[in-house]
Amino acid sequence: MLIHKELREVLDDDYDKTWPEITEVSMSYMPTGYKDFTGKDLKMLIKINVKRAYNTILDGLEGTSQDHDLSEREMDTIEQLYRVNAVDKTTMVSMIEGNTDKMTLETTKKLPARQKFGPRELEFIVAKSNPKKGDEYHGEQITAFEEEARAKVKSRIKTQKLKPKAKSKHIIHAPDSSSHSEHKFFKEGVPKPGDTEIDLDWDNIRKIPSIRKVIDKALTPTIVGKLEILISGIIPSEKYLKNLKEASKNDDEGGQDAQRRLDEEINVYYLEMINFNPTKRYPYIDYTERHPESEVVPHRQKKFKIPDYIWPTTSWHGRKPEGGQKTWTPTEGIAILSYIKRQLSKLKRWLDG
Repeated sequence: MLIHKELREVLDDDYDKTWPEITEVSMSYMPTGYKDFTGKDLKMLIKINVKRAYNTILDGLEGTSQDHDLSEREMDTIEQLYRVNAVDKTTMVSMIEGNTDKMTLETTKKLPARQKFGPRELEFIVAKSNPKKGDEYHGEQITAFEEEARAKVKSRIKTQKLKPKAKSKHIIHAPDSSSHSEHKFFKEGVPKPGDTEIDLDWDNIRKIPSIRKVIDKALTPTIVGKLEILISGIIPSEKYLKNLKEASKNDDEGGQDAQRRLDEEINVYYLEMINFNPTKRYPYIDYTERHPESEVVPHRQKKFKIPDYIWPTTSWHGRKPEGGQKTWTPTEGIAILSYIKRQLSKLKRWLDG
């Protein structure tokens, strides 16, 4: 590939990657009032025109991997693609230095692929067209480019309406940099491959109602089973994470997508499945008293019983020391503890012989 313009400077770390001015770009898309555009609208207009200019260059070539004698203006357009974040640095390296095949050791240089227009760019084109009655804009006929953008936006909206909504997954762990940082399932940080002991924060994950029901069932003393939890997450390389953080600083669509990935995907773990399969159930009777009074004749009863109840002076103290059931006492919890103590006593007698 013959390169008349020296583009290797774009690969330098100190390269001044600034957004091109509108006077530098080949303008083929000029909506009504474009001269008054400022800020994000102006950047979007420049990006769309740079993409269209590059696609026009490809229309006159036979392919992206053959050797082409590119003019100075065409090389400027390719550099502008990089400056408006339409292509990344890896793509520029593939064009300037090329990729070497490990088997044949041949180096191939390749131009960037044909540029497509994203949803926000298409919506921008439709919004800035200012439609009036019929198919005219301020007395001018709709261009084929604008008509194509309108058709794609309508098709995408129709597809989104017909597409069934996927069931949202619960986030159970996210890094401190994420907006979901309140979710912490791993106490000691994300486990590494090969770790056999993992300290988990069950209290945090039990805040999700659907998960809490399964965990509470697994913690029932009389039920033994297997608790299965399947989670998914993306662990990036340091180089990829660095590039993503740099891309998130941009105000364009690519920067917003990079920020979304950092916030919702990178090092963020989702719950794919949680299930508890019981394997054995132990019999349990909800005793309220280990040895209830069975004698009905008062003088033969072994348990002391007073005729009248004496209310305590403070309500939160419960019953007086004379006996009887206390108020605000979890009888089910006491019964379960009593059941466990009896089982432990039987086990101890069996071990002692």
